[in-house]
Amino acid sequence: MSLFTGFFSAVLTLVSPATFAYVVPGSPTSSLDKPLVILDPGHGGDDPGAHIQGVIEKDLCLAIAKRLKADLERRGVPTRLSRESDVSLPLDQRVAESGQWQHAIFISLHMNQMWHQAKPHGIIVYSYGREEIAEKKPGLKLPPLAPPSSELARQSARLGDRIARQFRKRGFKARGVVKTDYYVLKNPNHPSVLVELGFLTNPSERRRLAQTGYQNKLSETLSNGIESFLRDREVATMTAALDASGSRR
Repeated sequence: MSLFTGFFSAVLTLVSPATFAYVVPGSPTSSLDKPLVILDPGHGGDDPGAHIQGVIEKDLCLAIAKRLKADLERRGVPTRLSRESDVSLPLDQRVAESGQWQHAIFISLHMNQMWHQAKPHGIIVYSYGREEIAEKKPGLKLPPLAPPSSELARQSARLGDRIARQFRKRGFKARGVVKTDYYVLKNPNHPSVLVELGFLTNPSERRRLAQTGYQNKLSETLSNGIESFLRDREVATMTAALDASGSRR
Protein backbone atom coordinates (compact mmCIF):
# COMPACT_ATOMS: atom_id res chain seq x y z
CA MET A 1 0.00 0.00 0.00
CA SER A 2 1.40 3.42 -0.91
CA LEU A 3 1.94 6.13 1.68
CA PHE A 4 -0.79 8.23 0.10
CA THR A 5 -3.33 5.41 -0.09
CA GLY A 6 -2.54 4.33 3.46
CA PHE A 7 -2.95 7.87 4.70
CA PHE A 8 -6.40 8.36 3.23
CA SER A 9 -7.57 4.93 4.31
CA ALA A 10 -6.92 5.88 7.93
CA VAL A 11 -9.83 7.09 10.01
CA LEU A 12 -9.47 10.81 10.73
CA THR A 13 -10.69 11.78 14.20
CA LEU A 14 -11.51 15.38 15.11
CA VAL A 15 -10.62 16.17 18.70
CA SER A 16 -12.63 18.74 20.66
CA PRO A 17 -12.43 22.14 18.91
CA ALA A 18 -11.17 23.64 22.17
CA THR A 19 -7.84 21.86 21.68
CA PHE A 20 -7.69 22.46 17.90
CA ALA A 21 -5.94 19.08 17.51
CA TYR A 22 -6.69 17.14 14.34
CA VAL A 23 -5.61 13.55 14.85
CA VAL A 24 -4.64 10.52 12.80
CA PRO A 25 -4.97 7.56 15.20
CA GLY A 26 -1.63 6.03 16.13
CA SER A 27 0.37 8.94 14.79
CA PRO A 28 3.23 10.71 16.59
CA THR A 29 2.24 13.60 18.78
CA SER A 30 3.71 16.66 20.46
CA SER A 31 2.74 18.03 23.85
CA LEU A 32 -0.57 19.85 24.13
CA ASP A 33 1.33 22.89 25.38
CA LYS A 34 3.67 22.90 22.37
CA PRO A 35 1.92 21.96 19.11
CA LEU A 36 4.23 20.88 16.30
CA VAL A 37 4.84 23.40 13.51
CA ILE A 38 5.31 21.72 10.12
CA LEU A 39 7.10 24.05 7.70
CA ASP A 40 6.76 23.26 4.01
CA PRO A 41 9.37 24.99 1.80
CA GLY A 42 7.72 25.24 -1.62
CA HIS A 43 8.99 23.49 -4.77
CA GLY A 44 12.38 21.69 -4.77
CA GLY A 45 14.38 19.32 -6.95
CA ASP A 46 13.33 19.51 -10.60
CA ASP A 47 10.66 22.08 -9.73
CA PRO A 48 12.46 25.40 -9.17
CA GLY A 49 9.36 27.56 -8.86
CA ALA A 50 9.84 31.17 -9.89
CA HIS A 51 13.39 31.96 -10.99
CA ILE A 52 14.62 35.34 -12.17
CA GLN A 53 18.22 36.48 -12.75
CA GLY A 54 19.69 33.67 -10.67
CA VAL A 55 17.29 34.09 -7.75
CA ILE A 56 15.35 30.82 -7.40
CA GLU A 57 12.17 30.34 -5.39
CA LYS A 58 12.94 26.81 -4.17
CA ASP A 59 16.28 27.96 -2.68
CA LEU A 60 14.82 31.00 -0.94
CA CYS A 61 11.95 28.98 0.51
CA LEU A 62 14.31 26.41 1.99
CA ALA A 63 16.71 29.03 3.36
CA ILE A 64 13.92 30.96 5.11
CA ALA A 65 12.27 27.76 6.36
CA LYS A 66 15.54 26.70 8.00
CA ARG A 67 15.90 30.12 9.64
CA LEU A 68 12.30 29.95 10.82
CA LYS A 69 12.77 26.45 12.22
CA ALA A 70 15.81 27.57 14.20
CA ASP A 71 13.97 30.66 15.46
CA LEU A 72 10.91 28.69 16.58
CA GLU A 73 13.03 26.04 18.30
CA ARG A 74 14.89 28.76 20.21
CA ARG A 75 11.47 29.82 21.46
CA GLY A 76 10.68 26.26 22.56
CA VAL A 77 8.31 25.45 19.68
CA PRO A 78 8.88 21.97 18.14
CA THR A 79 9.28 22.27 14.37
CA ARG A 80 9.76 19.98 11.36
CA LEU A 81 10.52 20.64 7.70
CA SER A 82 8.71 18.80 4.91
CA ARG A 83 12.03 18.86 3.01
CA GLU A 84 15.49 19.66 4.34
CA SER A 85 17.35 19.70 1.02
CA ASP A 86 16.83 20.34 -2.69
CA VAL A 87 14.58 17.36 -3.41
CA SER A 88 11.35 16.96 -5.35
CA LEU A 89 8.32 16.48 -3.14
CA PRO A 90 4.86 16.09 -4.73
CA LEU A 91 2.02 18.08 -3.22
CA ASP A 92 0.07 14.97 -2.21
CA GLN A 93 3.13 13.62 -0.40
CA ARG A 94 3.54 16.89 1.52
CA VAL A 95 -0.04 16.62 2.77
CA ALA A 96 0.11 12.87 3.43
CA GLU A 97 3.36 13.00 5.41
CA SER A 98 2.09 15.88 7.55
CA GLY A 99 -0.80 13.58 8.48
CA GLN A 100 1.61 11.32 10.36
CA TRP A 101 1.56 13.92 13.13
CA GLN A 102 -1.19 15.04 15.45
CA HIS A 103 -1.65 18.36 17.24
CA ALA A 104 0.20 20.37 14.59
CA ILE A 105 -0.12 23.31 12.22
CA PHE A 106 1.06 23.35 8.59
CA ILE A 107 2.68 26.39 6.93
CA SER A 108 3.77 26.33 3.29
CA LEU A 109 6.31 28.99 2.22
CA HIS A 110 6.53 30.40 -1.30
CA MET A 111 7.65 33.36 -3.40
CA ASN A 112 5.37 35.17 -5.82
CA GLN A 113 5.65 36.36 -9.41
CA MET A 114 3.42 38.54 -11.54
CA TRP A 115 4.39 39.82 -14.95
CA HIS A 116 1.25 41.66 -16.05
CA GLN A 117 1.25 44.33 -13.33
CA ALA A 118 3.76 47.07 -12.64
CA LYS A 119 6.07 45.97 -9.84
CA PRO A 120 3.66 44.33 -7.37
CA HIS A 121 5.14 43.73 -3.94
CA GLY A 122 4.29 42.52 -0.47
CA ILE A 123 3.16 39.49 1.50
CA ILE A 124 0.06 37.40 0.73
CA VAL A 125 -1.30 34.86 3.22
CA TYR A 126 -3.74 32.22 1.96
CA SER A 127 -6.10 29.85 3.75
CA TYR A 128 -8.71 27.49 2.35
CA GLY A 129 -11.85 28.86 0.74
CA ARG A 130 -13.58 29.27 -2.58
CA GLU A 131 -13.76 33.05 -2.79
CA GLU A 132 -10.73 33.21 -5.06
CA ILE A 133 -10.09 30.05 -7.09
CA ALA A 134 -6.44 29.11 -7.45
CA GLU A 135 -4.80 28.97 -10.84
CA LYS A 136 -4.54 25.43 -12.14
CA LYS A 137 -1.16 24.31 -13.40
CA PRO A 138 -1.49 22.61 -16.83
CA GLY A 139 -0.71 18.90 -16.75
CA LEU A 140 -0.65 18.71 -12.94
CA LYS A 141 -2.59 15.63 -11.85
CA LEU A 142 -3.17 15.02 -8.16
CA PRO A 143 -5.36 12.58 -6.25
CA PRO A 144 -8.65 14.26 -5.31
CA LEU A 145 -8.73 15.79 -1.85
CA ALA A 146 -11.95 16.88 -0.20
CA PRO A 147 -12.23 20.35 1.37
CA PRO A 148 -11.28 20.56 5.06
CA SER A 149 -13.98 20.66 7.71
CA SER A 150 -15.56 24.04 8.44
CA GLU A 151 -13.91 24.13 11.88
CA LEU A 152 -10.51 23.37 10.42
CA ALA A 153 -10.97 26.02 7.72
CA ARG A 154 -11.93 28.52 10.43
CA GLN A 155 -8.79 27.77 12.44
CA SER A 156 -6.67 28.03 9.28
CA ALA A 157 -8.09 31.48 8.56
CA ARG A 158 -7.38 32.47 12.16
CA LEU A 159 -3.77 31.30 11.84
CA GLY A 160 -3.40 33.24 8.60
CA ASP A 161 -4.86 36.36 10.17
CA ARG A 162 -2.39 36.24 13.07
CA ILE A 163 0.51 35.95 10.63
CA ALA A 164 -0.75 38.76 8.37
CA ARG A 165 -1.27 41.05 11.38
CA GLN A 166 2.34 40.57 12.49
CA PHE A 167 3.61 41.43 9.02
CA ARG A 168 1.59 44.64 8.99
CA LYS A 169 2.80 45.42 12.50
CA ARG A 170 6.42 45.19 11.29
CA GLY A 171 5.75 47.54 8.39
CA PHE A 172 5.33 45.00 5.59
CA LYS A 173 2.61 45.38 2.99
CA ALA A 174 0.28 42.46 3.75
CA ARG A 175 -3.37 42.21 2.80
CA GLY A 176 -5.92 40.28 4.82
CA VAL A 177 -6.10 36.52 4.46
CA VAL A 178 -7.03 35.46 0.92
CA LYS A 179 -9.27 32.41 0.53
CA THR A 180 -8.32 29.96 -2.21
CA ASP A 181 -8.32 26.24 -2.96
CA TYR A 182 -4.62 25.42 -3.22
CA TYR A 183 -4.07 21.69 -2.73
CA VAL A 184 -2.00 21.94 0.47
CA LEU A 185 -4.70 24.11 2.05
CA LYS A 186 -7.09 21.15 1.91
CA ASN A 187 -4.95 19.38 4.54
CA PRO A 188 -7.52 17.30 6.45
CA ASN A 189 -5.49 17.11 9.66
CA HIS A 190 -4.10 20.52 10.59
CA PRO A 191 -4.79 24.25 10.38
CA SER A 192 -2.92 25.16 7.19
CA VAL A 193 -1.81 28.35 5.46
CA LEU A 194 0.34 29.23 2.48
CA VAL A 195 2.47 32.39 2.70
CA GLU A 196 3.84 34.17 -0.38
CA LEU A 197 6.79 36.08 1.07
CA GLY A 198 7.38 38.50 -1.79
CA PHE A 199 7.48 39.02 -5.55
CA LEU A 200 10.58 37.88 -7.44
CA THR A 201 9.32 39.89 -10.42
CA ASN A 202 9.80 43.08 -8.40
CA PRO A 203 13.53 43.98 -8.71
CA SER A 204 13.86 45.72 -5.34
CA GLU A 205 11.92 43.03 -3.48
CA ARG A 206 13.93 40.31 -5.22
CA ARG A 207 17.17 41.90 -4.00
CA ARG A 208 15.85 42.10 -0.43
CA LEU A 209 14.65 38.49 -0.45
CA ALA A 210 18.18 37.32 -1.26
CA GLN A 211 19.65 39.22 1.73
CA THR A 212 20.32 37.46 5.03
CA GLY A 213 19.10 40.36 7.14
CA TYR A 214 15.79 40.52 5.31
CA GLN A 215 15.33 36.76 5.57
CA ASN A 216 15.91 37.04 9.32
CA LYS A 217 13.23 39.76 9.53
CA LEU A 218 10.77 37.56 7.63
CA SER A 219 11.57 34.63 9.91
CA GLU A 220 11.15 36.65 13.08
CA THR A 221 7.83 38.07 11.92
CA LEU A 222 6.50 34.65 10.96
CA SER A 223 7.58 33.32 14.36
CA ASN A 224 5.68 36.12 16.10
CA GLY A 225 2.53 35.33 14.13
CA ILE A 226 2.79 31.60 14.81
CA GLU A 227 3.36 32.18 18.52
CA SER A 228 0.36 34.51 18.66
CA PHE A 229 -1.84 31.72 17.29
CA LEU A 230 -0.33 29.05 19.53
CA ARG A 231 -0.82 31.16 22.65
CA ASP A 232 -4.54 31.36 21.89
CA ARG A 233 -4.64 27.57 21.45
CA GLU A 234 -3.08 27.13 24.89
CA VAL A 235 -5.58 29.54 26.50
CA ALA A 236 -8.48 27.66 24.87
CA THR A 237 -7.11 24.31 26.06
CA MET A 238 -6.70 25.53 29.64
CA THR A 239 -10.18 27.09 29.62
CA ALA A 240 -11.74 23.86 28.38
CA ALA A 241 -9.94 21.90 31.11
CA LEU A 242 -11.22 24.30 33.79
CA ASP A 243 -14.75 24.07 32.45
CA ALA A 244 -14.61 20.27 32.41
CA SER A 245 -13.34 20.11 36.01
CA GLY A 246 -15.99 22.56 37.23
CA SER A 247 -13.32 24.65 38.95
CA ARG A 248 -13.86 27.75 36.81
CA ARG A 249 -16.05 30.38 38.43
